[in-house]
Amino acid sequence: MADSELQKAEQMRSQGDAEASLKVLTKIKPQADDVARHQYALGRTLEDLGRYDEALAAYEASLAANPHFRAARFRLGYLCDLRGDEARAMECYDACVKAYPRDHAAMLNLGMLYEERGYADPAAYEKAVECYRKVLEFNPNHARARLALRDAQAAMGMFYDEEQERRRDRRNQVLEIPVTDFELSVRSRNCLKKMNVHTLGDLIMHTEADLLSYKNFGETSLAEIKEMLASKGLYLGMGLEQQTVKQPPKRPVAVEAPAATSPVADILLETIDFSIRCRKCFQRLSLNTLSDLAGITEADLLNSKNFGQTSLNEVKQKLRRYGLSLKE
Repeated sequence: MADSELQKAEQMRSQGDAEASLKVLTKIKPQADDVARHQYALGRTLEDLGRYDEALAAYEASLAANPHFRAARFRLGYLCDLRGDEARAMECYDACVKAYPRDHAAMLNLGMLYEERGYADPAAYEKAVECYRKVLEFNPNHARARLALRDAQAAMGMFYDEEQERRRDRRNQVLEIPVTDFELSVRSRNCLKKMNVHTLGDLIMHTEADLLSYKNFGETSLAEIKEMLASKGLYLGMGLEQQTVKQPPKRPVAVEAPAATSPVADILLETIDFSIRCRKCFQRLSLNTLSDLAGITEADLLNSKNFGQTSLNEVKQKLRRYGLSLKE
């Protein structure tokens, strides 16, 4: 297999052209030593296209060719987690951390799965806390691990007296998350690097106009950046507003759930990049489309286990992109 062809396909996918990537990959006839990498690349592309069953099969084929391929095992665990196969997901993540003790992503996801079990088995919270602490042993400044550790400890009954201070600290930790923690296209990464943007806190000090002023940075890259920020309850220019305005920006006017004939009504939630916790909540509540989601209240979501304020902010931000809001 020509390595250049595989690299070409991987670059196409990273730039958002999964269809073109798939065409290249299907033409490649890999040699024995290249099967694992080829199947992994195929799985990532199929995953981007929403063809999850095929992606799972590709990751399984990758691991059959090379049982030590960490990336394929991690993605297999991630998809199994999304589909509710928690036992298989835990098996995959556990294998990752045993082979690579500093695999922070796998350790964090494993901890979240233990939290899921905490409602039925309180001892699982202790295992979740152990996972997060291991991440912090290697990287004491890992913002997401600190947040997850606090959530798990709170679930065990370790609540804090100063709620307002706790929220402020949580937001500061979110702002410290490096932009490199997110999967961005090469074009977006290069733009942020040139602008000396290293964290989410740096990014919200810039406006849409700032980003669009950079060469080769267009609307597609802008949408990618905005979605990344929205997943954390942030938006471009937010830092500048907070410097000059002593009160939070006005919230958009709430709108009713879309009519059945609305173009967005039938958009499937599985096609939108929600976090694992949100997806699991949607499964529990049998929500399939944006119309379903816009028809329930904040209380409905917050009453679902392991769904907190961070996840609620994510849902509200995603709905705003489509001109929607949760039911009052």
